[in-house]
Amino acid sequence: MDSLDPDHLPKYEEHNDIHFIILRLLQDDTHATEHTVQELSSKIALFYNEHFIITIHRCAQSLLKEVHASIDLGKVKTTTGIVIRIIREALHSYDQPALKLSNEIDFFESRLFLKKNFPADLIKAIYFLKSRASTYKKLLLLTNEVVSSVRRGPTCDA
Repeated sequence: MDSLDPDHLPKYEEHNDIHFIILRLLQDDTHATEHTVQELSSKIALFYNEHFIITIHRCAQSLLKEVHASIDLGKVKTTTGIVIRIIREALHSYDQPALKLSNEIDFFESRLFLKKNFPADLIKAIYFLKSRASTYKKLLLLTNEVVSSVRRGPTCDA
């Protein structure tokens, strides 16, 4: 079952009247040498239709508290609206890692352009940086497919 597979990538499926989404949320506490999907992100699976939403996740997700607050304030009224809020918050989990990645690239560029010989540790660090960037890109591209699939659904209030 995809919802229990910790390695699964973002996707959208629809079976009968039930929509199924897998999202990956980027973690804030990653280390420089971590570069795999599992090391950089956690998974949240959603099953929903117009009457219910079920989320499956390994650990507590702060984004769900923010979504609950939107519901409590009456900002979101439909299940599709709630799902769109969850997707939006999941995409925001990429903001800080992307800024950090950009700063790291600037750091490495400045070191590379100022030195003629590249130390081995610098080359290794650049390898992990490139790998993290590739993983982020892959996850965002797959998440874009999820967003497009949800967008094609019925209109909502989010």
